[in-house]
Amino acid sequence: MSRKPSPAVFADDHWNPDRARHDLRDFLEKSRGCHVELIMKDISTVRRQPQRLWEWAQLAREEAEEFAR
Repeated sequence: MSRKPSPAVFADDHWNPDRARHDLRDFLEKSRGCHVELIMKDISTVRRQPQRLWEWAQLAREEAEEFAR
């Protein structure tokens, strides 16, 4: 299963990693037992804060590893 989360999480005035983590966790809980991939694409802005991308990637790794156990 391939999931392309909404890139809107990057466009908010204030970066909210908790919201990003919640969105990832919600999907992973619903797809438990399935093989999944997460692809973030079609990003139009990160509000001049590219670290949002790196933080999201780290959150995605952490959540995926947690649900793989």
